[in-house]
This record gives sequence, C-alpha cells and structure tokens, in this order.
Amino acid sequence: MLRARRGESTDEWYTTWPVVDRELSLHMDGLRGMRVYCNCDGPESMFAQWFAMHYTQLGLAGLRLSRFNPASHTLFAPDASGDTWEWDGAGWVHARLHGDGSFDSVECLRFAAQADVVCTNPPFSLLGQYLPLMVEHARHVLVLGNMNAVKYHGVFPLMMGGRLRLGYDTGRMGFMVDGERPAVLSTARWFTTLPVERAPFHPQGTGEGLPVFDAHPDVVCVDRLVLLPDRAGLYGVPVTVFDRLPAPCWRVRGLFTSGTHSYGMGAPMVGGRERFARVLVERLPDWMVRS
Repeated sequence: MLRARRGESTDEWYTTWPVVDRELSLHMDGLRGMRVYCNCDGPESMFAQWFAMHYTQLGLAGLRLSRFNPASHTLFAPDASGDTWEWDGAGWVHARLHGDGSFDSVECLRFAAQADVVCTNPPFSLLGQYLPLMVEHARHVLVLGNMNAVKYHGVFPLMMGGRLRLGYDTGRMGFMVDGERPAVLSTARWFTTLPVERAPFHPQGTGEGLPVFDAHPDVVCVDRLVLLPDRAGLYGVPVTVFDRLPAPCWRVRGLFTSGTHSYGMGAPMVGGRERFARVLVERLPDWMVRS
C-alpha cells in the first residue's frame, strides 16, 4: 500500500493485484523459502494477499506484516501503537507493537533484519530514506517506488554500484486512489536487490549532431536513448537508462542535476538551457572490456 506521508496528504494510493502479481510472479524462484516482511501493510493489502495465496507454493519460512499507526504521537492518542500480523498458514495472527509501527522504528528495523526480503509499497515521499535503510538492514528488498528516486542522495550510489536495480515491470501501473478512483502512473518502478534477468540494451545511434554539456564539453548530451551511439566516450542520458542498462561495456559515473549531490556533475546545461536530469555513463573502449 502506498501510504500518504503521515498525514500530509488526504489521498491514499492502493496497489492493485495486477501490479503486484505481474512483478512478483517473475521472482518466484528468488522468493522460494524466504522469510517475507511487508512493513507498510495490513492483511487487506495486495502484497499480503499475494504472499498468503502463494505461501505453500513458495515454501515461505515466514510472512509478517506491520503498519504505522497515524494516531500515534497525537494529542488524543500519544501512546497509540502500530500493528503487526503473522500468517500461520490458515489466517492472520494479530498483535500490537510496542512502538508506532513506522518502518524506521527500532522494532520494525529488527523485523527487517530478521527477514530475507522486504516487499511492500512504501510512501513515495520517503523513498530517499526508506530504500537505503532497507538495503542496509534487510537481506533483500523488492519494493515499489517512483523513477525519480534513482536521483536521491542515498539511492543513486546504490544504483550506480549495482547493489540496487529496477525490476521487470517498467510500464504504466494501475493504482486505486482512496480505494475508489483508478489512476495510472507511468513513472512507477520496482526497486530490488534480487536478480533481474533481461536482454541488455544495444545502442544503435550514430551520434551525429548531438550537443555537449556547457561545463563538460567532453560529455555528449543524449535526450533519447535511441540516439545513443555505441562508441567509447562519455554521455549524459535520461534516467530511464536504468530500465535497461547497456552491458557489459557501459558504466554509470555520475549525475547531472541541479543542486548539490554527492555524485553530481552540476546542472545539465546545454546551450545555456537546463535540461532534465541526466545520468553520466561511459562507454569503455573495447580493449578495456576484453582485458
């Protein structure tokens, strides 16, 4: 379930069954025998229902849910606690948490460390905090997010280093707003540490007529991946390159974006105009790849 950021929005976006089933079905082999933890979910969530339905088929070692209680820390319920459920093979066993059920609470981080995989749809507004925290504490993650998250300070290094990657489904994903109104997100993506096997992207552009960045004349600006040439050099490409990274002779080197960033190359200025964020990639010479 995609939760609104702790009271900052009245809309709640609910993950639909097709979105969950389409991605998780492609990870069946990787999920077998695992202890699964969904840390933004109750029994009504599609994640909970999918794992409960496939519990025996996957031979899961355990299935736990937990959910933040938005009433906690308020004037009327300062001591309200979150909820947790465990699947016993036939139904959900409920218990109250000691804390508020927030994913970053000591209690829930302990659950994450005990699990083999954390799988959920966390608040998109907190992905910059959520993803690095789960990668640090959990053995594996498989969570929904927004493509914009690849640019976040704590997330980009994980993507660049290969510890975190995008899942299989990169199309338009359907959600239910407040459980009633259907909505589609074209920028939704799955983030995971599980293996993802897909055909590599083979650039076939000519490179002719492509501009360079104002402050980095050695870097060619590529606005569409279809224009990317397959020859040695540095290129600034759209963030959608993470959907299907060229391999094995390509490397991610940095990020062109406004503001300060640990791996930032400055604003993506071309001809005095700022473009959308661009990922800096390098096509290595063939002799370096062979060696």
